[in-house]
Amino acid sequence: MLERLRERFARARASDAMELEQAKVRLTIVVVMGLYFLVAFLWDRVLLDSELLALAFLAGVFVVDTVHLGWIVLAPGVHHGRRCLGVLLDLGAITVAMVMTGEVGAVFAGLFVWIPIGNGFRFGRRYLHYAQACALAGLGVLLALSDFWRQHATVGAAVVVALVAIPWYVSLLIARLHAANRRLQEARAEAEAANIAKTKFLAAASHDLRQPMQALSMYASVLEAREADADARRRVVHGIQLSVTTLERMFDSLLDISKIESGVVKPNIVAFPLMPLIERVMESEAPLAAQKKLGLRVVATSASVRSDPALLERMLKNLVTNAIRYTERGKIVIGCRRLARDRLRLDVIDSGIGIALEEQERIFDEYYQLSGSSAQGLGLGLPIVKSLGALLGHPVSVKSAPGRGSVFSIELARAAEVAPASLAQPAPAAALSRLKVVLVDDDVEIRESMGLLLESWGCRCLAAGTAAEIEAQLRAERITPDALIVDYRLADTMSGIQVIERLRAAFGRQLPALIITGTANPAQLESRAGGIPFAIKPVAPGKLRAFLSQALRQA
Repeated sequence: MLERLRERFARARASDAMELEQAKVRLTIVVVMGLYFLVAFLWDRVLLDSELLALAFLAGVFVVDTVHLGWIVLAPGVHHGRRCLGVLLDLGAITVAMVMTGEVGAVFAGLFVWIPIGNGFRFGRRYLHYAQACALAGLGVLLALSDFWRQHATVGAAVVVALVAIPWYVSLLIARLHAANRRLQEARAEAEAANIAKTKFLAAASHDLRQPMQALSMYASVLEAREADADARRRVVHGIQLSVTTLERMFDSLLDISKIESGVVKPNIVAFPLMPLIERVMESEAPLAAQKKLGLRVVATSASVRSDPALLERMLKNLVTNAIRYTERGKIVIGCRRLARDRLRLDVIDSGIGIALEEQERIFDEYYQLSGSSAQGLGLGLPIVKSLGALLGHPVSVKSAPGRGSVFSIELARAAEVAPASLAQPAPAAALSRLKVVLVDDDVEIRESMGLLLESWGCRCLAAGTAAEIEAQLRAERITPDALIVDYRLADTMSGIQVIERLRAAFGRQLPALIITGTANPAQLESRAGGIPFAIKPVAPGKLRAFLSQALRQA
């Protein structure tokens, strides 16, 4: 029996803990009032009939409140009518008791204010004002029927003012509290959603980053076993290049989203012809399309636009990569359409799997990937497009249907026709053979691999792990370097920036330098680098070639 009672109380507490607690407080107050009146009435050792009637009334109230508690326990759940009945029981009992007891009961006048406030904090502002209205009605009855309160009308007026003003002020506080609580709940929901997204991202990243690393390991083993087989070596090298390209894309996406979120990216808006930019994207994405045997076609345009060329190229490249990733057969087309009011729309059209309407908004969320898709990636390509579009003022839109392909569009501002700029071409390997390059990195494998790459281009590479070691080499061989490549974080007490400053002081302030780093905070590095260019590891060979070509021109 006792165990069943505990279970019922537990269910009532789980369904509406506030109402259960209110019922317990109600019974406690009735008991306290009964004891107080008993002591007050017996103080003169005489119990009058009116006093006995008041005690009997409180006993009846206790029974009714006990039945009300039983109702809550036997029928748990949120019951608005039962809550309202509880307010009437409270204020009705207080009103009748104070009418019957006169001056002795005046000490409980504060309950007319306390009960509405309690209901407001427990159940909300509606209950507060409902209880306030009931309290005002009860107080009116008290002032009309009680001789004591008619004789002390000023005190009664003070209670009325308090009953109007205090619950009103408390109502404002509750409204603010609820608004703050809603904001807190929304922030908590967003934080939980972000945590879930990050967890999914880490799982996806762990898998997707391991895939090309596993492939690299296998290719290296094959290359070691078949170094005499020229055809196998070419296929292995091609596979290694594809794996490295995949890794570079993933790391570039992580770096891009980090830069955008930290506010590092500052657009440089200029007018330029659109076709050379499209051709560069075509050239970079053609191997990936060819690997899947997809057509990659562009509709020629003579239009010029106003934008940041580098950031717009990144947006278009991400859209084309995404189109290739989710297209198994057919083709991808890049084209432009002129719009009204000097606007232009750049479209990427694919014949891929398409996107359901309910997913078309979510595809721009970070780390989100289409349901049922097995495409490799981190889910950052489209979020980067959306973020860069917002930064540049280029609206991004999508039209798609499952099984019918997709059209991703970037809306641009047209500009007056601009002649294509002549782009500086990277220096050929024969020209780079004149360069003497200093490499300072405390990682032996990076020194070995980068040294081999530089030597394959004909450069003379002097590599060391610290500034002291490289200075000793340069003095011993009496060499003046043409370019510096230095890691930012070194095992030595000096940073890469300090090493560059030291070597520039010894060999010339104009000595070209490049910082390489694996830092996750490019904004902080940019603020410290003092104008020295930097590249995030893994550094693409093309970026090294571009830097060395610039160094060659300076030399």
